Amino acid sequence: MLKDRPKSSGFLIALVILPLVSILIGGFLITNRFVGELRRQTRVALAYECSAAASFITEKLQSRFAFLNIFANDQEVLQELTTVRSGQLPRLNQLIDSYLKYGDVSVFYVMNSMGTVVATSNRDAADSFLGRNYSFRQYFLQGMEGRTSLSFNVGVTSGKRGFYLAQPIRSADDIIGVAVIKLNVDDLEQELLNSHTNALMVDQGGIVILSSIPKWLGHLVKPMPTAELEMLKSTRQYGNFPLQALNLRWDSGAGTVRAPDLTYLYQETSLAPNDWKIVTLADSRPLLQFRLLSHGVVLLFAVLAGGFVLWFFQNRWAMARIMASEQRTRAAMSQVKAEKALQDKLLQTAGAAILTVDAQRHILTVNDEFCGLTGYAREEVVGKSCLELLGDSDCILDSTVTINAVTDPKAIRVHKHGSRIRTRQGEELQILKNASPIVNEHGRVVGAIESFVDVTELVRARLQAEAANRAKSEFVANMSHEIRTPMNGIIGMAELLRETQLNSEQQEYLGMIRTSAGHLLQLINDILDFSKIEAGRIEIDEIPFDLRNTVESTIKTIAVKAHEKGLELLCRLQPAVPSAVIGDPARLRQVITNLLGNAIKFTAAGEILLSAEVESENEAENQISLHFSVADTGIGIPAAKQASIFDPFVQADGSITRRYGGTGLGLHISRRLLQMMGGSLWVESEPGQGSTFHFTLNLHLDPARTPKPTLPTDFDPNGVRVLVVDDNETNRLIIREILAPQGFQLTLVADGEAALQAMATAHGEGRPVQLLLLDQYMPNLSGFDVAQAVSARNEWADARIILLTSAGQKGDMQRCKALGIAAYLHKPINQSELLESIAATLRWPRGLAPSVITRHTVEEAKRRLRILLAEDHPVNQKLAKRLLEKRGHTVLIADNGAEAVAILKTQVADLVLMDVQMPELDGFEATAIIRREHLGGPHLPIIAMTAHAMKGDRERCLEAGMDGYVSKPIKVEELFMTIEQVLHRATG
Repeated sequence: MLKDRPKSSGFLIALVILPLVSILIGGFLITNRFVGELRRQTRVALAYECSAAASFITEKLQSRFAFLNIFANDQEVLQELTTVRSGQLPRLNQLIDSYLKYGDVSVFYVMNSMGTVVATSNRDAADSFLGRNYSFRQYFLQGMEGRTSLSFNVGVTSGKRGFYLAQPIRSADDIIGVAVIKLNVDDLEQELLNSHTNALMVDQGGIVILSSIPKWLGHLVKPMPTAELEMLKSTRQYGNFPLQALNLRWDSGAGTVRAPDLTYLYQETSLAPNDWKIVTLADSRPLLQFRLLSHGVVLLFAVLAGGFVLWFFQNRWAMARIMASEQRTRAAMSQVKAEKALQDKLLQTAGAAILTVDAQRHILTVNDEFCGLTGYAREEVVGKSCLELLGDSDCILDSTVTINAVTDPKAIRVHKHGSRIRTRQGEELQILKNASPIVNEHGRVVGAIESFVDVTELVRARLQAEAANRAKSEFVANMSHEIRTPMNGIIGMAELLRETQLNSEQQEYLGMIRTSAGHLLQLINDILDFSKIEAGRIEIDEIPFDLRNTVESTIKTIAVKAHEKGLELLCRLQPAVPSAVIGDPARLRQVITNLLGNAIKFTAAGEILLSAEVESENEAENQISLHFSVADTGIGIPAAKQASIFDPFVQADGSITRRYGGTGLGLHISRRLLQMMGGSLWVESEPGQGSTFHFTLNLHLDPARTPKPTLPTDFDPNGVRVLVVDDNETNRLIIREILAPQGFQLTLVADGEAALQAMATAHGEGRPVQLLLLDQYMPNLSGFDVAQAVSARNEWADARIILLTSAGQKGDMQRCKALGIAAYLHKPINQSELLESIAATLRWPRGLAPSVITRHTVEEAKRRLRILLAEDHPVNQKLAKRLLEKRGHTVLIADNGAEAVAILKTQVADLVLMDVQMPELDGFEATAIIRREHLGGPHLPIIAMTAHAMKGDRERCLEAGMDGYVSKPIKVEELFMTIEQVLHRATG
């Protein structure tokens, strides 16, 4: 039965759509077929009209050609035309009149062999052809060739259209003239107009010569090439016809031609002998109108039928739907009762206190847990204000959350908040609660529901944990300070002791002290960094710094370890690598130190190369991405171990820890630091072939700082001829990349013999070498050997020599002076030191420089400072004072912050090195007084020296008004690099 069918709206729609679609498809097919039949019949009628017109015109033309042929072969016509040729006046005009008996003949005339009309039927008319010459006409030319022709022309004399039938007149084998009939076109055109359709006659050139559509007359049915069209116009055959192409689209398959205004059905047939065409046309609009009308009728019928079906089935299903609705309503009411009972049970058994309030914040319901936590009975709280009952503004729905939850329908549905309440006994509880608005069916907020749990014990536990954590952090900071302070003295004094006169046994013991102290310091640093990283308490700074100086000074600090093992340590910074950037120089230095330290540790022989290049640059965000690599020729890492070496406390092999030492934390810390700076760290390695560690780093360019000039402004390097001698190809490449962009003319060779040959060749060519850059350690001839050979040749006396060494030996400076070597520099090559040393070397004639130039003399030449050292530890005082004085600086000593303030009130200082922890007055308090009283000038540079190494130490120093930060134990290169950076910022 129908009432048992599915009641879905989809089924009902299908019942309506299926018959509707069937009616539409059937109706459209029938009407389309009928319209197609009408179209076919129309084309049949057009074909008949076209054929009838063609037959009529063909028959008329054939009869006129027959008449013309008889006239041309009439002996009397031949005799008369011959007489005319001899100059006598014949009776040829009378003969023409006797033949002229057809009404549609406009003019009948005869031309002699020169193209002159000698007889014509219009001889008495004002526009008579008699005596005119038409030798340029195509029909005359064809007639003189012996051909009969039919052509369309616009008369030169009359300006009227006409069909010209021409017949040659022969005398024996000679053509003596041409007989021409011009038919009246108007009669033919009228014949076309009398038909029930539009018709055209188109000649072989595609030009409409007859037309029932006046605007098409004299136009082209299809475009014609320009050159051909211009030639046609020059014949004057078509008079003033426009000869422009009509905008018609012919579709021979569909039998239609589309004009701009409407579309026609058409049929065409050809006329012999000139391939002219008769085209009949019928307007297609009636067919289209009939189709649209038929489709409208079909659509109307289908809509009526669909409406009837819809009405029928809707009435049949109405009662069934009503009965089903009543059943669903009863089932829904039962479900609501069950759900309410379940909700009430959940509310009473929930582990959280729950209550509901109305829009005025009066309590409506509470659960058992609420009563248990607050001590109130249910009847004591229902109807009461939650603000008055449970506390001041810190009620269950505090003011901020309540306003949003109860009055703002668009608020976040659930609000989480920590708060406090008072129990019936007056006890204060810490709670964590959720509040959500209750919205009625009209979208209005009518109340709120809230739940909360007692977190008083959790809060107390959290406070205790935070206090314990602070105590632990303070303990670690104090232990770090207590360990680093004596470590600073041990390592610093060991460095000073190393530069004194020691025997071999003492040097061996000192080396053990330095190595053990370095391992202990590295262990302390690794453990502190690891703990800070794992606790998420490490931060990345964003400060301006000199990237090139940072990298070069970092590699200088570790170069001694490489040279002690006989390793070549190289640094190659691509010219595009910028100097002025913003980032964290300390963390970059830490990563580079770790990777270089590993490379030195695991490389027994060969070289280690640190490279840096620009990977990408984002000008819009003023950001640059750099790609660093540290390549060594060490033991390598198996492929299976390359991923695990970045895990904490892991090394490639357990035996490595026993043989080389280390905690296995360095690579893990480096990778985490680089990830925090937006970079990554990975390795490429083969066992026995060495390893290459790559890392990327994102930095911001510092637009506020202009790069320092690489050469003194008074020194011009252009054209200075330099010979570079080094057996290491990478070293030669690095030197070339430093010097070539400056304008030096370079020659690079790999050994001493080649160097001497290059010197001789350059001198012989009249372009002597002006500067030699010599590597000290080369096979066969060392750098000293080459320098001695150069010194022995008087013709090379003007050449200055700079010696580059990987490991200085005792007595090297004396040998340099003896051989006239101008400068003695340690590898790896530092760009600024090399360029400044070259400039200083070339200022003096050979042998006349005051002393051998070293990197220390270069640094000392920059600036000598008066530095106030505030340090309470005697060993650290002596260490720092000695380090500063070796660089040519004057040092003032203060035992505490109070003495530092007193000294600055009476003496002048360029810089202050301030220990943070000192008796009487610590570094922070002393800095505050210096800044407040403007001691030492408007802004005296202050650098903090602290044994603390915990999170926030650096920030505390900078916030206190200090300009830089150096952690103990003091690293010499780091100290002087920080001094240079702080002074550079201070001077702009």
